[in-house]
Amino acid sequence: MTMRDSGAPPMVRFHLRFYNPHDMPSPPNMYEVFAQEAYGAFVPNAYMIKMGETPTIPANSFFDVSFDVALSDLPPPPPTTQNDESGSKFSTATIPGEPCPPDDHWDGNIDILWGNAGGTGQASYHVGTLQVCPGAGKSYIHLITGCLEDATWTIAGLCPGWSGTLVNEDYTPVVGALPPGWTGWICVSADASVPVGATCCLTIDVKCGNQVAQIELCAEACDCAVQIESSTWGWLKGLYR
Repeated sequence: MTMRDSGAPPMVRFHLRFYNPHDMPSPPNMYEVFAQEAYGAFVPNAYMIKMGETPTIPANSFFDVSFDVALSDLPPPPPTTQNDESGSKFSTATIPGEPCPPDDHWDGNIDILWGNAGGTGQASYHVGTLQVCPGAGKSYIHLITGCLEDATWTIAGLCPGWSGTLVNEDYTPVVGALPPGWTGWICVSADASVPVGATCCLTIDVKCGNQVAQIELCAEACDCAVQIESSTWGWLKGLYR
């Protein structure tokens, strides 16, 4: 599934593939696609963005569906932020000179439900992107969980030179399980050895009871041209000289 901003007004393209792995054709099937209110795990469905029907799919074959949704008809993407090494917060989109290209990816959750007399199913996707400045602080994307009990979590897929973890709303590290209804941030950083343009796609597994939600996040290293000065005044002089 690819979700990109394109066109005017901004549109987001979704690509679904329905695959029949069996040795018999599958019957026609109704499906519904929902967007969820925020980026996270175990979040209730809020916005129906597509309803349709798949035809009979031959054995060991697939059927593709692509459609566009206006960005204004989707829930707002989760906020992102970044801290430099002094703890000052700034957005990669507003750094003087804007060396990081605009992030045109819609971040969020999509649920696909299908069913007929032949069976039902559900697939969930939790997809996000994040810009990270190598050697210049930590980047954050907001995350929520809808688990009504303590939830355990793990992070996998970190690349050499990259670090990632979960932190609370106040940016303090998460210790142990996530409490019911936890909200906070995914925190990602890259050291100076990571080249600009490199990407690292990691996964966060959140387990609630006997269910596991896998959250996907692809981070891209970009040149934020961050000037770290010994004082705020020195930084301002560098901006307005």
